[in-house]
Amino acid sequence: MVVAPTSRLAGYMRARLGEAAWAAFVRHADRHYKDGYVNAFRAPTLRCVGRLDGTPCPHAFEVNPSNAEEQLKFLHLDHERPVHLLCEAWANALPPTPASWDDGVDGGALCHDLFGVDDDERYGARRLRFRCGPRAGEHYAQRAYCHVS
Repeated sequence: MVVAPTSRLAGYMRARLGEAAWAAFVRHADRHYKDGYVNAFRAPTLRCVGRLDGTPCPHAFEVNPSNAEEQLKFLHLDHERPVHLLCEAWANALPPTPASWDDGVDGGALCHDLFGVDDDERYGARRLRFRCGPRAGEHYAQRAYCHVS
C-alpha cells in the first residue's frame, strides 16, 4: 500500500521520517488500514462518487470488478485532500529529528486522511472515495473525468 516503488507517500515522507520511523509507519498502516483498503475494491459494484465539489459523475461511471479489468484502470480511490498537502502538513508538524512517525501529530487523524475508506466515529467521514479518471500520466481532454489530479 505504501511501499510500492511509485508510492507518493514514500517519495514525500521516507527521508523526512528516517528509516526506523518510516518502517514503523509502514507496519502501522499495513496492520490497521491495509485490509480496509483492499476490501474497498471487493464491493460488487464500484461507483464514481463525482467531483470533489459534490457534482455528480457526468458518466454515472461504475465497474463490476469481477469482469471489467479494462474499466478498472479508469477508477481511482481518490483522496479528498491532495496527498502532497497532507504530507507537507505532516512533515511541517514533525520535530527536526522525529522519534516516531507520529511525533507531533495525531496519528489517527493523519491515517484517516491517508487511508480512511470508511466513516469513523472519531475522525469523521471517509477520506478516500472512488472517482473516474485516466491512468496516471494519461490525459483525455475529450472526457470530463471526476478525478483530475
